[in-house]
Amino acid sequence: AKNTPQFIYPVTYSDIKNVSVINTNTVEIKWKPSTNQIFDHYSLFKTNVQSGKTDIIKLTVPVYYDKSVFTSNYNYLYKVSETDKCSNSSQVNLEGKTILLNGTTTNYNSLLTWNTYKNWLAGIKSYTVEIEKYGKFNAIKTFTNSDTFFNHKQQLENIHGPYCYRVFAVSGDNKDTSYSNISC
Repeated sequence: AKNTPQFIYPVTYSDIKNVSVINTNTVEIKWKPSTNQIFDHYSLFKTNVQSGKTDIIKLTVPVYYDKSVFTSNYNYLYKVSETDKCSNSSQVNLEGKTILLNGTTTNYNSLLTWNTYKNWLAGIKSYTVEIEKYGKFNAIKTFTNSDTFFNHKQQLENIHGPYCYRVFAVSGDNKDTSYSNISC
């Protein structure tokens, strides 16, 4: 019949492409745009890993800047689903989780620990620890994809003031990078 709507099932899904801390208390979340001809909106699920609290944010574009976060204290896990104009919703697929960097300093040594990034399809190639010098971040060590700690001897640096670090992960296919919070 002419008035019968086109039925597309299952609804296509969008994978989280990248989750990265881009400023103090701001996370950028990107995902693959919908290819569904009758797409209506995305539902972005944001979970505070430590508290378990989940918020759902309704969006029509495949990027979101989350400023309702405390990136130095908490990890955040993001998932996305699509809903079409017939109210059919997809299941979530790949999720993304921020990297939370923690640092403690004793006797001129900084012990840095971080969680693994989650969840690129190509996996993680490496993590790089950076230190801030003269207002710019510089790499000091690159690690395998399974390392999540580093003990940095501060006397190797000529820094007057706080020692500030961040970590970034590189995806296994070298197409994406995700940054942690800055820890001083």
